[in-house]
Amino acid sequence: MRETLALSGKEQARSQVFNRVLEGQLTVVEAAGLLALSERRARRILAAYREEGSVALAHGNRGRQPINALSDELKAKVVELARAKYAGCNYQFLSELLDEREGIATP
Repeated sequence: MRETLALSGKEQARSQVFNRVLEGQLTVVEAAGLLALSERRARRILAAYREEGSVALAHGNRGRQPINALSDELKAKVVELARAKYAGCNYQFLSELLDEREGIATP
């Protein structure tokens, strides 16, 4: 089970709609229409919501570092080079200079 997260406004709205479905005030088809989801997707989210609670409404990758993220040290080095050695370069030219002269290739 995932840890508790603070829900965004969109996730809170979904929670309210799914609570109405669980209370019998709405059907899954009506909930899907309100949330601009397919009926199948709404049923899948509802099943997860029943099992896990509101944490099921948050994206599964929330709080994780992207696989292609740069290390903090490399970020600091690039920022320093951009501010000092390559000041005034636009992003494309900076990217090319970092690749050619510094051996720092962009993903």
